[in-house]
Amino acid sequence: MGRCAKNPFCSSAPRFIAGPLRCASSRCDTLPEAQQWTDLCADLRHAPKVLAVGDLHVGSFGTWRDAEGRLCRGVDDFEESWPLPYTNDLVRLTASAKIVADLDQLSINVKDSCDVILDGWVKWL
Repeated sequence: MGRCAKNPFCSSAPRFIAGPLRCASSRCDTLPEAQQWTDLCADLRHAPKVLAVGDLHVGSFGTWRDAEGRLCRGVDDFEESWPLPYTNDLVRLTASAKIVADLDQLSINVKDSCDVILDGWVKWL
């Protein structure tokens, strides 16, 4: 099996990677994976819009050095950024935590990971 076959966040897994973003571009009717967001999260899709990451998942975080050599950490993938309901990133991040937990690649349980994600989001705001 190749690397992408084991990784649900690999670019060969378009159903997870860009569904909500594509839906935001008003092509929901042609993309079944995007329609899932509007169907399954109907009560969340009308939340206030922010400049969302768009494809936020547990693999979207990393570390790097800034121009002054300081170590930084945070989201390192903004190529799918778009004005979306803030709930888009929260749902995608928690869904990715569930996927990783199901693959036994998460050191905490799903409920605790959701609590940590929500707590971090609230503190960040």
